[in-house]
Amino acid sequence: MKAVSEPQSRNDIKEMALSIRRTLNLEEAVFIDVIRILEALPWIYEKEGFEMEICFDRELDPKTHAYTDITNNRIVIKKTVYDRAVDGKGRDRLTIAHELGHYFLYKAFGVKLTFRDESQEVKVYEDPEWQAKCFAGEFLMPKHIIENMTIEEIVRKCGVSRDAAIYQSNLIHGKVQVEK
Repeated sequence: MKAVSEPQSRNDIKEMALSIRRTLNLEEAVFIDVIRILEALPWIYEKEGFEMEICFDRELDPKTHAYTDITNNRIVIKKTVYDRAVDGKGRDRLTIAHELGHYFLYKAFGVKLTFRDESQEVKVYEDPEWQAKCFAGEFLMPKHIIENMTIEEIVRKCGVSRDAAIYQSNLIHGKVQVEK
């Protein structure tokens, strides 16, 4: 069985990311402190019993950097990923924004998750991983913040990886096809 999400367009996810920015009074913030947001979630979602867990790297599969357990209201992150995000490493900051995306989309916004047989096709806009990746990009690098920045400025000011900055900039400037 594989997880499938209620269909969401990039524009839907962009609006949700901007809504979270507004709610946190970060609408015009160039740099988003994802660690501070992550560490505030246990208080924000106290009634739901939210937990954040930093685990030893050996406790997760080598290919898994972090995961969000919606059913049990928790985000689990490898210690090295967490530590590098604290140190401002763009890729790891994006990983945390990705996990925040899972939590916000499926808990705060109530986007529904279901399961399908592995043999059934999942469209990109139904893929929870694509949705969380989209959320991370739109949350850390929204158009109104980066549209007039160079790639180097996006990397430095937004605290993201060069690859993420290039992708988001190209998306905003119509150089890559938008996933529907």
